[in-house]
Amino acid sequence: MPDVKIDYYTFSGRGEPTFAKNIKEVAQWIKDKKNGRCALLTNSSTITDKSLTDDLLNLDLISFKIDAATQETFEKINKPCCNIKLNNIIKGITEFRKIYTGLFTIQVMVIKENIQEIEKIASICRDLDPDIVYLNTPLRDSPVKPLTEKEFSEVIVTFKDIPYSSVFEAERKQVQPISRADTIKRRGKKI
Repeated sequence: MPDVKIDYYTFSGRGEPTFAKNIKEVAQWIKDKKNGRCALLTNSSTITDKSLTDDLLNLDLISFKIDAATQETFEKINKPCCNIKLNNIIKGITEFRKIYTGLFTIQVMVIKENIQEIEKIASICRDLDPDIVYLNTPLRDSPVKPLTEKEFSEVIVTFKDIPYSSVFEAERKQVQPISRADTIKRRGKKI
């Protein structure tokens, strides 16, 4: 592995990383052996599982995904299984926020299917009091069409009183994959 400075060892990827039963142990190993910080990118669906709370408290950064304000839109965008309810997720995040001392962030993927709820989504974010909200729209190849920069600028106004970072305003750093072959395999295309 090349000598690189790692800001966070991040639990993410295809599937929900909180399904891993050893997330707490792996994070502790990283902290002990690598002197590293750990981050989690979650779709938020498992935050209602109280047995998970203790596993997540030692993580340095957690980014919760919220991209709907109603159950109908939540189901349309996320296609959840197992009778997952958005209001339970919001309650779970709210309770977790009260005890979590790490960097607490929210990711909002803004698309045509949820733009009509953006004020309500912003209100949910405001109530959760995140350290920062990451506002995104799909810029990589995706079957979901991104908002235009003009449409997105109208979204940003809704979040003006919340710390945020916009996909169109954020600095884009040049990165090189550690393993080009593995990156192609994950994304299904050449980079």
